[in-house]
Amino acid sequence: MDEENAGGDIAFVKHSTPVDYPTIKKANQGDLTSAGDLSNYVGICDSGCKKLYTPSGSFAMENGKRVYETCNTGKSASNAMVARKEFVDSTAYTALLAAMGLSSAQSAAINAGGQITSSEVANLIDEGQTGLWSDDTERLYKLANPKTGFKDFFTAYDSFEKIRVSDLTEGEEVKVCVPSTSDELVEACSAVMNAQYGGTYEGKDISFKCYKGNSDDNCMKRISEGTDHITTFGGDELFLSHELYGLEALVAESYDDRSTASYYGLAVVKKSMCEGESPAFTGFDKKLQGKKACHTGYRKTAGWVLPVGKMLQGEDPIMPTVTDPNGQVNTDAYSASQFFSRMCAPRTTSDGPSKGGSTYAPLCDLCQEATGVTDSCAGDQDENPYYDYTGAFRCMDEGAGDVAFVKHTTIDDYNGQFGTDKVKEDYRILCDNKCANWDEYLTDGTCITGESASKAVVATQAFKESLLGKAARASLSNFKAAAKEINGEEEFFWSASTSSIIDVADQEFKGDFFQAYSNFQAIRAADALDAGEIRVCISTGSADSCANALNNAYGGAANSVRFSCSLANSDAECLTNVESGQQDITVVGGNELFLANAEHGLVAYVAEVVDTQIDTASYYGVAVVKTQACAAGAAFNKETLQGLVACSTGYRKTSGWVLPVGKMLDDDDLMPQRADPDGDINGDAFSFAKFFRKGVCAPRVVADGPKKGGEKYDELCVACADDCSAEDSYAGYGGALKCMRDNGNSRVAFVKHTTADDEGLTEEEKSELRLLCADGCREWTADNAKSAVCSTGKSATNALVGRKDFDPTKKSNLLSAMGLGGTEMANVDTGMSAAEKNALVNEDETGFWSAETKRLKRLTATDAGFRDFFTAYAQFEAIRASEEFKDPEDSSNIEVRLSGLPEDVLAGKDSNVLSEKQKYNEWVGGFEDEMEKQLEQKCSCEVTVTVIEVTPVNRRRSLLATSADIKSRASGSSADNSKKVTDEINSSKSFSIGDKDYTASNAKASQAETPETPSTRVVEKTEGMHDGGVAGIAVGLFFAGVFATLIIWFIVHRSKGGRGLPDCVQQSQGSFQRMEEMKYNEYNNPTSQHAAPLNGNSGRV
Repeated sequence: MDEENAGGDIAFVKHSTPVDYPTIKKANQGDLTSAGDLSNYVGICDSGCKKLYTPSGSFAMENGKRVYETCNTGKSASNAMVARKEFVDSTAYTALLAAMGLSSAQSAAINAGGQITSSEVANLIDEGQTGLWSDDTERLYKLANPKTGFKDFFTAYDSFEKIRVSDLTEGEEVKVCVPSTSDELVEACSAVMNAQYGGTYEGKDISFKCYKGNSDDNCMKRISEGTDHITTFGGDELFLSHELYGLEALVAESYDDRSTASYYGLAVVKKSMCEGESPAFTGFDKKLQGKKACHTGYRKTAGWVLPVGKMLQGEDPIMPTVTDPNGQVNTDAYSASQFFSRMCAPRTTSDGPSKGGSTYAPLCDLCQEATGVTDSCAGDQDENPYYDYTGAFRCMDEGAGDVAFVKHTTIDDYNGQFGTDKVKEDYRILCDNKCANWDEYLTDGTCITGESASKAVVATQAFKESLLGKAARASLSNFKAAAKEINGEEEFFWSASTSSIIDVADQEFKGDFFQAYSNFQAIRAADALDAGEIRVCISTGSADSCANALNNAYGGAANSVRFSCSLANSDAECLTNVESGQQDITVVGGNELFLANAEHGLVAYVAEVVDTQIDTASYYGVAVVKTQACAAGAAFNKETLQGLVACSTGYRKTSGWVLPVGKMLDDDDLMPQRADPDGDINGDAFSFAKFFRKGVCAPRVVADGPKKGGEKYDELCVACADDCSAEDSYAGYGGALKCMRDNGNSRVAFVKHTTADDEGLTEEEKSELRLLCADGCREWTADNAKSAVCSTGKSATNALVGRKDFDPTKKSNLLSAMGLGGTEMANVDTGMSAAEKNALVNEDETGFWSAETKRLKRLTATDAGFRDFFTAYAQFEAIRASEEFKDPEDSSNIEVRLSGLPEDVLAGKDSNVLSEKQKYNEWVGGFEDEMEKQLEQKCSCEVTVTVIEVTPVNRRRSLLATSADIKSRASGSSADNSKKVTDEINSSKSFSIGDKDYTASNAKASQAETPETPSTRVVEKTEGMHDGGVAGIAVGLFFAGVFATLIIWFIVHRSKGGRGLPDCVQQSQGSFQRMEEMKYNEYNNPTSQHAAPLNGNSGRV
């Protein structure tokens, strides 16, 4: 649809294509410098046509959004790296994220925070050569839930799926997956299914062909992947096909010519068992205990899931939940074996009845009573006559068992299969409080063990919606008895009792169709109730190493405890998983330990003890300097600290950040809290960087900082050695100490009291260091470290946390296994070998106890107990509150733009050279301090001064290069105080900033209402100013031919509706637009396009 070569009427492109078009065409066809006025092009939206672009090529806005955000054909995901789900649990995945700079951050620059050189980046994004990232990639984003969140990321999933559906409409063959390894069965299946169901349906000629799937699970996979289209499942397999693979039901069986695709579970006994003065049965109640039970099969629907699930439920369940002390048998199987005296519940599944899918002898014991049995645990009537519906009924009818758990059609199925004439009057069904005639289940809902979906044909959602899928549904809705038995395989496609087929494609799978879905979920959830299994969440190491180390150290039958581990992406994810019940425990420390209680409501059970001299589950933060830095009254105070470079273990780490920063923020005379004017930086990070003007190294990012959204803040990286990531050479306790020791005498390291010993410092090396205390410098000893004058605070060590309602049996077994059953403190290696202990405290491999752990301490697992243990709780709360810190309501904020600084000062603005950066920070910081001090003295109110921009002067043009701005903060600062500050500036005759003086002129502020006369005052510099440096406050204008190297403009607070400033300095509702260059003649020309009223409360030049 190019204007020059008209071809089409409409182009389907992405939102940026018209903007990119000139560059693309120039590269492909030659010089083309403009695509014309982009506002001539419109987007076709649901509500009509709308302009997507402004004439200048910017994106048009509507209701605060770019128009294309609501006028589009869909939103698609960018290129992404994909892998198998199990890869996410591997150490390789963790290493990959670290290499990309995504260990703790949600996003990272393509150069991984500077780890990768520009030439390496160029090679990396050369998609044609490397096949990896595309050439326009700037950042990488980590998906929050890589296993389950694909559709959240790939928002156009449905659109792509519909395109794929369209491909399916072209075929005519319906592919049936057969869960068998028999080639003869598959061949016979194709012949019968095509003969019975092939034909023309929904205007489409279709045929059926069967394919070998080998097993139920493999058929689920083949269908979900699109290899095959359909198969039939019932019971547990039907549940799993939806739960695990998202398959949907197309058509389902109906019995007794009923109008629903479901069946009822019944508990059937002989009539005589309910008769007499002391009947064996009085209903579906606790008299079932001790009886002999006949089930259709383990985890079969009517024979197991419905009755066992019903018995396990409720506050006073019929069947108590009993777990295998050895952890080898699923809880539902073990509970049933302890409840009934003998059982016949044959067959195995992929995960039971014993772990791993093996048999459990007590479930097969009663099956041995059958005549002709060759394998009592087999799920096959040829080998085990008591298997399946009719087998379970036979088990009860022949007297081997007392009760049979079957479905409502079983007696008819039995007569049909064996040619008998059994009558319902000879049997009774068990209701909640009585025995009843067989057909009473039709009128009394308490007489069923549950209602389950019948056997159904399943397929993907995409196939269900395709033309081929609709034709298949129409065909299969016609019941054909020939599909019941194929090649001698009974109930092959349809069950023996099927009387008709119902289309269920429009029914909600978990609702109207599969009403017993929650029963199936409950049975599966029972596996997790194994009191011997404790589920551990880790965020580092590997799940296998974790489980092996914990089971070797604490597990075994003697301790009645067994561990399984899962690897999550972060500590935060582990806390969420424990809170939700997906896992039981995790070990965290520092900020994550605080959040465990503050945000997730978890409590601590056991804590590490890292120092036997202190012997408590805590450690102390300290500020450490070289002995040479302790001259002339050095102490933990503002004067000393501001003369030092700060070395932190990492942003939001406990000893290196939370303790010292929290302590300093708590004392406004020591380190005032400041808010980033742009709101991009967390308050603790912004305040710390402003305070330590000599430089900071506080590496790593967390999910929400130091920049909002979890990005790096360069001002915290000035003194770091490498990329300022968690892997920086100066990160961690040892890194912070190295940062201080290896770089002169003007650095302070914020570490914990044991760091010198942990890092292996000799006594001589330790003697060269001192603790920076409130009363001066002291030797680095344990007593000094824990004293109030020397420690920056006392924090809890890493701790094992879990839910308040954590199973008491599990917790008791866990504490006993750790040696804490009858005592408050125990050695970390209690009852284990040296090898077991070394594996256990290898945090990088197991994700559990840290290497420094000497002992373990049992804690009171309550909220109150947590705060008694976590003594730095208030400091962590203060740090969290700083994220949203805003200037007080009665304060005024002054934002200053400066230019004309001395070249040696200005050179440090963006420099990576520490000495240059220090000079710049000290100059700007000194300016802010002095300006605040003098304004607060003059107006007797709180003022915050922030230099928001520093630029060089362009001496070749008469441009307004320097300005200072006074405005009310958007957060709602006091308008009265803002006016008071403004009035003081206007009425003052002079200000002194350091040794530089600025004097106000005698010119009066104009009150004119026309744009020709700006409402400002002129302030000129005095002769005392030197070197072109700016360090003061001035309000002024340029006059023709006059160039001031340094001018600071104050735009006075205006009332609403005020006029007098051109639109290039207009501020409306707190927003600010500033032209980079404004020539004097444009400003002075009342007829120029820049002349316009000021429509806001305040303004800035």
